[in-house]
This record gives sequence, structure tokens and C-alpha cells, in this order.
Amino acid sequence: TSRIPEKMIEVQSRFHLPSVWLNTRLKHNCVYPDDYGALREATTKLLSLGHRRIAYLGVPLTMEHYSVHDRCEGYRKAMEEAGATPRMIFWTDGNDRLSDLCALLQKPDRPTALVTYSPCEAMVAVVAAARLGLEMPRDLSLIAVRDVLEPMGGVDVSTMLVPDIAMAPLAVNMLRRRIAQPESSETSNAVKFVEHDGTTSGPPLKKIRKGVRN
Repeated sequence: TSRIPEKMIEVQSRFHLPSVWLNTRLKHNCVYPDDYGALREATTKLLSLGHRRIAYLGVPLTMEHYSVHDRCEGYRKAMEEAGATPRMIFWTDGNDRLSDLCALLQKPDRPTALVTYSPCEAMVAVVAAARLGLEMPRDLSLIAVRDVLEPMGGVDVSTMLVPDIAMAPLAVNMLRRRIAQPESSETSNAVKFVEHDGTTSGPPLKKIRKGVRN
């Protein structure tokens, strides 16, 4: 799905070898998840619920798979279009993720909602919320990208589900068409994620104390 040798693509093209690429984003003959659209949709949902302080928990953009960049950009685009300020946190293996997130969630301007690149960051968010006594979604909303819907620490996390099952027949049918017409080429197909409501996304809690709205 990454580091694809250019020579391999060139040979397949020259000899018209029927092939379909999965989970990588090339211009032609690919079936891949619409990672950009998924994060844009998730962020837009939280914005529509009334959240403005939404943070993205992700991995460094230097990682190679296209989804790393696309998911971050989907989040950023939705925030900018809504006039909200993007807040992106990129964790490496050297970070103490739990301590970092607990510290962030105790700040006066803490995020009221989180979207995550993967289940790894979502699990950190679930544990951090529990440690700080934050109830989801009352005190903190969360939408994660995941490929399975198993509960995380007993929590039914709101999820943008990677469309593995939907991709399979699309890829097989694309390959059958290419076998029938080896010299043909098809525009790549970006497949929409499946939204799972879960129990961790809702409107932000608003409290009025001494005339100040939080």
C-alpha cells in the first residue's frame, strides 16, 4: 500500500497486466477508502452539534501511507470552512500520550471534542477521559476511525468505519472488467466510510458561571 516500486507499475502498464490496487491512492485502477471524506464528515458532524474546539489526534505526516495526510486534511478543511481553528496533535512512539492528553484536557481552553486518526489514539482518549472523570459525550465528544466496532474499555465509540466489506466486490468487479479488456484503464474508486453513531458524540456541555459561558 506504500513504497510501490515505480518499475512495477511501469511493467504492468506496458504489458497490460490486469491488476487492481487496494488501499493505496493512485489515479487509475485503485479501490481505496475515502479517508479525506471520512475525517471531513466526522469533523463536520461535531461542528453541527455545536463544537468549535475540536482537536485532531494523529500520527506524524512523515509516515508514508496516503491516509496519514488525507485524514488530517479532511479535518483541517472542515474546521477552516467553519471558521474554526484547527488544533492538530501528532504523536510519535516517544510521546507519553496519556499524560500529554490528560494535560491538554485540563487546560481552560481544552477541546470539547476529539477526532482520531486510528483506534490507538481513540483508546488513549477513552482512558484519559476516565482518569479525569470526564463523561462522554457530556464533557467530551469523540469520533474515531476504526476497522472494527468492538467496545473500547466498555465504551461504544462513535466511529467512521473503514469500508473493507464494501471495497471487496468493487475491486473484484473492477478486476473482472480489466481481465476482459486488458488494455483498458479505470478511474480509481474512493469508497465512503460507514458511520457508526456510538455513544461518544453529542453537543458540548455549556455552563454559565458568574456570567461566563464555557
